[in-house]
Amino acid sequence: MLSQEFLTEYNEITLIERKNSLLEDEGTRGNNGALFMGRFSPPTKAHMKIIDDASKKYDTVTLNIVKSGKVNSENPFPLELQISMWQNVFPNLEIQLSKTGYLPAIIEEAVNNIRVVLAGSDRKASYEKQLEKMPEVHVEEIPRTGEDISASKVRQALIDDDVETFKQMMHPGTYEFYNELKQFV
Repeated sequence: MLSQEFLTEYNEITLIERKNSLLEDEGTRGNNGALFMGRFSPPTKAHMKIIDDASKKYDTVTLNIVKSGKVNSENPFPLELQISMWQNVFPNLEIQLSKTGYLPAIIEEAVNNIRVVLAGSDRKASYEKQLEKMPEVHVEEIPRTGEDISASKVRQALIDDDVETFKQMMHPGTYEFYNELKQFV
């Protein structure tokens, strides 16, 4: 289980580093930031594609990992491992952490200026409801592709020791984490 101390220290250090970076780059960053939020347990190639596509469309992209600290079959992986997987593919990705998925608080704490929240079809309505008092932020629906990719199927592939399915659903930059992920399912 993640300690509150780790979460607080990670967020404080990251916030200071990012604010210093923004001060150095002042004038080059726009007001067109996107937020992508989820458990990402583990981050699949579909999650990675969303970040890749968003980074081409928006000035900044912030990834928010929701981690309550409760470990269960849907959320078995340590936060440090999840962050390592993201950073292995996107070394400069802005990552923030939260214990809940309450968007107004997450957006308020973001270093980047968030104007768009990226959401799957199943989350769009609930995100719009949360953002009713923040009209400057809108929700962009990210439709599912024809590929049947899900983090729960990746977890099952790890349980079944099914390397082929794992590789079909994961980004090549995360293949090296197979054995480490397997320890937690």
